[in-house]
Amino acid sequence: MRGAWAGLFFFLVVLVPGRAWAQMYQWEDDQGTVHYTNELQNIPEPYRERARFVPASPMAPPVVTPSPGVTRIPFTPGSPILVNATINGSGPVTLILDTGADRTMLTPLALWRLGISTVNAPRAEIKGVTGTAQGELVQVTSVEVGNARVGPLLIISHDADLKQAEGVSATIADSIEHCVIRLAPKPGERVLDVATGTGWAARRVSTRGAKVVGIDLGADLIEAAKVLAEAGLTIDFRVGDAEKLPFEDGSFDVVISTCGVMFVSRPEAAAAELARVCRKGGRLGLTTWPADGTIAGLFKVMRPYMPAPPTPAPPSPFEWGSPDRVKQLLGSAFDLRFEKGTTVLRAPSGDAVWELFSTGYGPTKSLAASLDPEKRERLKGDFIAYHDGFRNDLGVAMPRDYLVTIGVRK
Repeated sequence: MRGAWAGLFFFLVVLVPGRAWAQMYQWEDDQGTVHYTNELQNIPEPYRERARFVPASPMAPPVVTPSPGVTRIPFTPGSPILVNATINGSGPVTLILDTGADRTMLTPLALWRLGISTVNAPRAEIKGVTGTAQGELVQVTSVEVGNARVGPLLIISHDADLKQAEGVSATIADSIEHCVIRLAPKPGERVLDVATGTGWAARRVSTRGAKVVGIDLGADLIEAAKVLAEAGLTIDFRVGDAEKLPFEDGSFDVVISTCGVMFVSRPEAAAAELARVCRKGGRLGLTTWPADGTIAGLFKVMRPYMPAPPTPAPPSPFEWGSPDRVKQLLGSAFDLRFEKGTTVLRAPSGDAVWELFSTGYGPTKSLAASLDPEKRERLKGDFIAYHDGFRNDLGVAMPRDYLVTIGVRK
């Protein structure tokens, strides 16, 4: 039933594009910020008189081609909705559907691949809960999804900046490398990176000549990982669940997860899957945050702003940072050894850390987006104050202890 409603909402958003095409206005607020807004009535009343209509080159009104059938869009609750689309007759391209959006956005890279130019396009400002961004207004002739076709319409070219999505991973790169070094993957070995995120660990392993598969529950993260994979690296990135890995028993020589699998809701199920897909004599490598560390402290700062946990509450992810708990989860299947490490978050200020995490770190970004403006400002203040507690004369230097676990499959 939820799938049917998702499909309905898609057509309400995509097949009625008049507001995104017909009336685009430019206006300036009291702070001098320039905005682009669909339709005059959507502009705050005090600024309507000074708004300027943005003319488009002459185009026919948007046309919707009647569909001979129903286009169904499958999706998994809690995961992004992905659709394959054809734009101006070229493609397909994979789009992430935001059912709460009032505009259509594509990255400049995607437009370039489709042969659509953004040269001399008028600028647009995009305002959201995590700040503002700049883009270009681009006209396209048609967008087709399944049996439905709409166009012409105006879209926004906006670079999602996937490198920013890796900003947090970059701050823990040394801890990831620590795990990779201890695992010592060899050329030709089959390696699975569980909860790969944007694929940092997968890429580091791949540079050593291993055959890498990266899996993550987040379809948007997998799409980012594919884009970020460097030339010459062949990595098989897939959407999948760490608690139910889609691989045969003993499929991999090495299994790695860096600050990823620890966030599953059913640790025992995920631990059993790690053991199942690792061949006998194969190796396991994990990095995890301990319960008494500064990352756990950060989650304590965010907890008052989070929804109440379900009953019964899931286990704390920071239990994976305890050797005793890891032995409970994995000791029957692996001979385990442990090593502790510390990685330091260095930034100019707590404000800079907030900008990084609220735009590039899933838990903080999604939490900030879920709050009303007042609560979000309070979260921002608490977040900044926490990190400024680690500030010195040169800026923030927050030590973050972690645990490396290396196991050999029995």
